Amino acid sequence: MIEKIRLWRGLVLVFAVLLSIAITAAIVLESFRSQIDNFLGTRSEVIESTDDGTLYSAFTPPEDVLNEDGSGNSQKLIQKFIDYGRRQTSGGAVLLKNGGGGADEALPLASGSSVTLLGLRSHVMIHGAGQGMPIRGPVITLEEALGESRTDFNDPANSASGTFTTLTDYDFEGAGFKLNPTMIENYDTLNETCQQTLTGPWRLTSSGFYSGPYDPKEPSIADIEAVDPDYESSFGEYGDAAIVVIGRPGGENRDYERGGVAEGLGAEEPLELTTNERDIIDKAAEHFEKVIVLLNCTSPMEIGELKDNDKVDSVLWVGHPGNYGTLGIADILCGRVSPSGSLYDIYAEKGMSHPAMVNFGDYTLANPESDYTRQASNGGNNAKYVIEAEGIYVGYRYYETRYNDIIEGRGNADSAAGAVASSGNWNYTEEVAYGFGYGMSYSDFTQELVGRPEIEHGAHDFTMTFTVRVTNSDTGVPAACNVQLYGQAPYKQNGVEKSAIQLLAYDKTDVLDPGDSETLTIKVDLQNLASYDSTHDNGDGTKGTYILDEGDYYFAIGNGAHDALNNILAAQGKTVSNTSGKMDYDGDASKTFEYAYDYAGSGAVDDTTFSVSKAGVKVSNHLEYADWNYFEPGKVTYLSRSNWSGTYPVEYTNMTATDEMLDQINGKLYTIKTATILRTYCSTGTTAYISPK
Repeated sequence: MIEKIRLWRGLVLVFAVLLSIAITAAIVLESFRSQIDNFLGTRSEVIESTDDGTLYSAFTPPEDVLNEDGSGNSQKLIQKFIDYGRRQTSGGAVLLKNGGGGADEALPLASGSSVTLLGLRSHVMIHGAGQGMPIRGPVITLEEALGESRTDFNDPANSASGTFTTLTDYDFEGAGFKLNPTMIENYDTLNETCQQTLTGPWRLTSSGFYSGPYDPKEPSIADIEAVDPDYESSFGEYGDAAIVVIGRPGGENRDYERGGVAEGLGAEEPLELTTNERDIIDKAAEHFEKVIVLLNCTSPMEIGELKDNDKVDSVLWVGHPGNYGTLGIADILCGRVSPSGSLYDIYAEKGMSHPAMVNFGDYTLANPESDYTRQASNGGNNAKYVIEAEGIYVGYRYYETRYNDIIEGRGNADSAAGAVASSGNWNYTEEVAYGFGYGMSYSDFTQELVGRPEIEHGAHDFTMTFTVRVTNSDTGVPAACNVQLYGQAPYKQNGVEKSAIQLLAYDKTDVLDPGDSETLTIKVDLQNLASYDSTHDNGDGTKGTYILDEGDYYFAIGNGAHDALNNILAAQGKTVSNTSGKMDYDGDASKTFEYAYDYAGSGAVDDTTFSVSKAGVKVSNHLEYADWNYFEPGKVTYLSRSNWSGTYPVEYTNMTATDEMLDQINGKLYTIKTATILRTYCSTGTTAYISPK
């Protein structure tokens, strides 16, 4: 009997262990479902219709996705998504460079052009993120969009998560290029069946995600030669243009780390071009008169060298185009659509020139483990911190404000502090490749402010409505045009920190034929130009509110933040000549509007208009403890326009939390009695412990 009990106990233990392993494996597999599907070409989800006649009771889809009897037509619905993805990419892609203008422009290419695709990402483009919103379902590859007019969604190679046997093929109008089949075959071999002598295997997929140290897996010239020693002989027949694709993945909780690049790639940072990427671009320049680079990335790459390379004719940012956005890329490359997107971020020459990068990393408090009562329950994250010493000067607000202050001769802006890409002291043109909001078109447009804006100033709102007339040149092509409106608030030395330029509103015209015009009305909420003064005394025992200083406010249109700022500087009487060449080009004062704000007398500050939120709540400080200086005044120095060199961020390492800070970090236990149960909550935790009354 004892032996049987031992046997059963042993079996129970074994099965318990196996069950535990199975549960853990299931959780892991579920967490990485999309990546596993991407790698294996499998499908872990199946959508089946269980329509019982009530599917459309709360929502009636548009008629163009229904059959004649009113039932849903999945083919039409998918086609609608294809069309949407196509428009989204063609309307958002940004043309950064296109030859010297006129006849020297490399883009668009004529339909029927014989083209060679280079770069492994031309064969395996990054269509979407690896986490957060990964690509699922079928994709239209770049090769299909550029060279074919049909996609086979039944082919698992074209699907990021398995075959789709219920779908038929789809026809589409691609670019109509003749693509070099030799390079397509070579990259297919490199990606799928790498020889052991190569540095692969690559096995890139259409849903990429970053993991450091990063390696973009671009094959070297030697790797290509190992697959096909005679590959260059194919260039002659497909020599109208070379399209080189350079990619960087992105995803939720996947930041590129400082210096997080694999060794031996010829790059110091992961967003810098590697030796193999430079070599394939040089190879294109060696053999082709037209070299076009597509940037298949969402994080701004270091591409100043492409801007300065005379042998690179065109640079087009295409982002991660989703399942079907490659059709939009095709539309731009063949000239069916003129690009009309604008940069979503500033493209610095060197990513490390952002002041925020000084304190970008994984920092742990120097306190001993015994100081953290909740350390284990929160995975050790209680001891993590980051000091954002850059303050408000993030992205274009830093680069453009410092440029403005160099011209104004303010705050030692032209010192060497933060000069990462400059040959000497800080220089805007050496630090920035392409500015925020910049974008080119196949057509030339004029934009003009019409009259004065309509101004409305209420008790707790302040708006201006501008009229902008946009005209496509007579010699242009049908195209849409972005209109961006920026503002500048008056800055007082040692006063509240303000950006020298701020995007306030934007709009886009319809597609305009050559010679046609369209008038847009753009409404600006001046709360977007107000400054938050955390030290302001509200007179009711609280501090902090939004303010508008008295003085001259400037509003300008322009091709991005830098262009608008130069227009404002022109309205202030600044030129290249009278600033000793500190301005990089003369702005256009006619594209600005100056507004002298006199609130309640000289020197007064408007602390009333935006002292109440849109929801009707009084504005005041609520998160003072988010600043280290709340616990240790003066411990952290924040970047300031008053002294760029003296306040430029330093790295804050091995910081020790004060007792008061630890009290906040560890939280408190609160006991709440109700009629039936007693609950104990940790004020900063997520776990509730419930016991009977």
